[in-house]
Amino acid sequence: MNLEQATPAQREAITTDEADVLVVAGPGAGKTATVVTRIERQISAGVDPRQIGAITFTNAGAGELSRRLPKKPDGEPVELGFCGTLHAFALRMLKEHGAPFGYGQRIAIISPESAQDLIESKAKTLGCKRPLKDLMKLKQAGRPARGTRLTVEQTVLTSYFDELRDAGVVDYDVLLTEFRDMLTSDAPEALLAQQAIRQALSYLYVDEVQDSAPIDWEIYLALPIAFKFYVGDPDQAIYSFRGGNVGGMLQHARRPWVKVILLEENFRSRWEICDAANRLIRHNKGRLDKVTKSIKGAGGVVSFMPPAGNEGEEISQVSRHIKKLLGAPEGDNSGPIQGASSPKEIAVLCRTNFIADAFRKTLTAQGVPVLERKVEELPRDWRFARAFIETLVEPENDALAFFYLIALNEKNGDSPKSARERAHQTRRAAAAAAKSINRFDVHLGRVSDPRVALEALAGQKVSREAHAIAVDRYRELPAGATMLDLALSLSEVREYAKDGEGEGVNVLTIHGAKGREFDVVFVVGFEDEAFPGPRAVSAGAEAIEEERRLAHVAITRARLGLYLTRAESRVTKWKAIVKRTPSRFIQEISL
Repeated sequence: MNLEQATPAQREAITTDEADVLVVAGPGAGKTATVVTRIERQISAGVDPRQIGAITFTNAGAGELSRRLPKKPDGEPVELGFCGTLHAFALRMLKEHGAPFGYGQRIAIISPESAQDLIESKAKTLGCKRPLKDLMKLKQAGRPARGTRLTVEQTVLTSYFDELRDAGVVDYDVLLTEFRDMLTSDAPEALLAQQAIRQALSYLYVDEVQDSAPIDWEIYLALPIAFKFYVGDPDQAIYSFRGGNVGGMLQHARRPWVKVILLEENFRSRWEICDAANRLIRHNKGRLDKVTKSIKGAGGVVSFMPPAGNEGEEISQVSRHIKKLLGAPEGDNSGPIQGASSPKEIAVLCRTNFIADAFRKTLTAQGVPVLERKVEELPRDWRFARAFIETLVEPENDALAFFYLIALNEKNGDSPKSARERAHQTRRAAAAAAKSINRFDVHLGRVSDPRVALEALAGQKVSREAHAIAVDRYRELPAGATMLDLALSLSEVREYAKDGEGEGVNVLTIHGAKGREFDVVFVVGFEDEAFPGPRAVSAGAEAIEEERRLAHVAITRARLGLYLTRAESRVTKWKAIVKRTPSRFIQEISL
C-alpha cells in the first residue's frame, strides 16, 4: 500500500507522529497493510529496524507480518528488533536484560507438565493439601508480595518461584509476571534493566490488542518505549476464556493522551453484510462508537433461512444450498451471488465443536466435499519431545535435565512415580560426583539452530505425530526464530489439529474462523441455546455481549453471501431431544 491508495483514516494512522496511538480497525479494514506501510515509511525515513518491536497475538500472525515487511537489497526481509508474541517478547527481554534478576543469557523455559510436577512436589514436602488445580490457578497471580504473612499455599508457590529463579528457568505463566515485576520495580537492578530496554527499542507495535489480558496491559503501559502503536477492534474481542479482557482497550481509548484513529472502511464484505453486522453490534453497551462501512458497495445476500424441524433437516437444507452454489455455471448471473464459488470459498461456522462434528459427518455423507480437520489428543511421547527441545537450549541446566530424565523414563515405560524417583536417583548421584546431570548421565550438546534441533528430535525415535507438531510450530515462527522461541512455542501446545489437503467446504467453529474470510458463510445453529448459550445468559450482560461479538465475527467473515440457519429441535450430547428457540440476535439484526 502507498499513501495514494490509502483511505484518509489509514493515511492518518500511517503518518501520525503522536507517541501513543490506538487504531481501532474494524473487520476487513486492512490493518496489517496499514501497519506494514507505517513501518516501511519509518525505515525509509532512517529509523533503524532494530529499534522497532512488534507484538502479535499468535506466532502465525508474527510470521505473516514478517513476510510482508520490506526486503533488503539481497532479497531477505528486513528484520525488526523483535517480532512475535508477548510471551516471546518477555522471554527475549529477560534473556537480554534480566541478568540482575537471575536470568540473562542462560534463561530457559519448562513445560506445563514440568511446572505441575515441581509444584506437586513442593506441596507434598510442605504438607499442603490444596488440590493441584487450585495451586496452578493461584500461580498465575505471580509471586506473593514480600514481607507479607504467607499461607501454606503461598509458601509452596514462593518456594516454587525461588527454585525457578535460582535455576534461571521460567514457565509459561511465570514468564509474564516476572517480566511485569522487572518493569514496575524501582529496585536499582530493575531500573538498569528498564534503561537497557529504553535504549534497545524506540517503537512498539501491538496487534489484536482487544484480546489482551489485564497483565498484558500492565506490561504495555510499563514498557519504557517512547512510541507505542496499538491496533485492534473491541467489537471482535472473543477470547475471555483465555484471559482476554476488552476493558483494557476501552479504558486506553479514553485516556486523554491517546490518539484514537478509527479504520471503519471494510474492503471485504458487501453493504448488506456490513449492515447486518452493524445492526447487531450496536446493541452492546459501552463500546466505541464506530460502524463498518463497505467499500465494495451493494450486491450481497443476507438470508434468514426458514427454520428446520431438527438438526438433520438443517444440515440437509445447508447441503442443498451448497450444492446449488457449487453447481452454478461459471459466470451465471441468474442468482444474487454471481458466478460459482469453489468449495474452499464456502464456510459453515458453528458455535460449538459438537455442532461442527455433526455437520462435517452429515455433509460428507450427503455428497458435499468437506475439508477434513482433525483435532486429536497429543501423542503419548509429546512430553518427551518437548522436554528434549527444552533441554537442548541449555543442557547444563540441572532443572531442565531433571525434567528431561522424567520424560525419558516415562517414554521408556516407567510410571510417572517411578520415572520421577529414578530421575531423583540420578540427580543425587550426579551431585555426589560433583557433576551436572547432563555430564553425569544425559550427554546432550547445546544447540542454537532450531532446524538442527528438529533433526536431532527425529533421531530420538519419537512418533511421527510428535515430530510433525514440533515442525509445524517452527514453521509458524517468524524469520530469525531462536531455540528459545521454539521451546516457548512448544510449551503453548494444548492439542494437535491438522487440516486435510485438497478441496472442500470449510466447517469450523467461529473461534477457528477468526482472521479468515470466505465468499459465502453459513452461520448455523443460530438459536438462543447457542447464541447466546445458557451459560452466557446466567452469567449476565457482559457474557451476552461477548456472544454478540462472536456472532459479529461470524457475520463479517462473509464477502458476498451470509445465510443464518436454525433448528426447532436438536439432539444434545446426552442424546436428549430438546426444543430450540430463535436467537435473540435475529431480531436485533432485523431491526
